Amino acid sequence: MAADTGIARLSIEDSSGDEANPLFDFELAVGRVAAARRGIDESGTRIVLTGASEGFVRGRPDIEETIRRLCAYAEASADCLYAPRIDNLEHVVAIVSAVSPKPVNLLINARSPPSPRQLSWEYDGSASGARSRGPPGQGFLAAAGEIADAGTFSRFEHLPTSTPCSAGERDRVPRTPAAPSAQPARSRRRASKGRSSAATASAEPPTRPSQTALRRV
Repeated sequence: MAADTGIARLSIEDSSGDEANPLFDFELAVGRVAAARRGIDESGTRIVLTGASEGFVRGRPDIEETIRRLCAYAEASADCLYAPRIDNLEHVVAIVSAVSPKPVNLLINARSPPSPRQLSWEYDGSASGARSRGPPGQGFLAAAGEIADAGTFSRFEHLPTSTPCSAGERDRVPRTPAAPSAQPARSRRRASKGRSSAATASAEPPTRPSQTALRRV
């Protein structure tokens, strides 16, 4: 199972992938979190289990239903709770209060009004930068500095998002054909040696002066 790979965190989400019914039924969603908990406990590892409710990113932005699901995931022994794209400070406070004392994972970006400083009076947590294709090197350090100094995320504003694409969109992405596999070095050496041997065998043997000629010189 996944625990055997050495992972540190596992997130169980309630997104079904069905556009007509984008979220798993309540009982099934809770059962998935509970099953993951049992699997982690049986593995003897200390993997952090996150229970995530994705209504706000799957067209079901119902804060009461989101809180109901997160509370149920907490009761099913999730270590941490998460509801992506919660950008309303009142919603954030409501979720944190409902699942307390369990920690809440909160994603904040340039377009989300709550900042770490706004939340500091309510929640004593930590901030980190995480993007699917974030700015490398100095760009990331500058963004981290802005978070620490100003408590804002404007440097993330123009970065590409990690919105999942549909199967049709994936099919339209041009694929680069795989390069032919290189001939192993050992095979190349054998082939080169074979060609050298063949060339030597077919060449005229070099003429050598006879012993008689040498004695005359």
